[in-house]
Amino acid sequence: MNLETERLFMRSVTARDGDALHRLHTDPLVVELIMQGKPLTRAESDARLNLYLDEGIAMAMASGYFISVSRTVT
Repeated sequence: MNLETERLFMRSVTARDGDALHRLHTDPLVVELIMQGKPLTRAESDARLNLYLDEGIAMAMASGYFISVSRTVT
């Protein structure tokens, strides 16, 4: 499932998102505000990605897990 506007593109999470998700799970601001101050290891981040993928079909019908991609307006 995709959501697309002039300035934003959101798509379902895929297995290719592992590196980006791990960067998010170790970003200092994200860690401070969302991860209770503890960054995830790569193995923990991969496990969370697998959870998103396993639940993705059911969750996409409810609230869903999405990756947002910023767009440049021309």
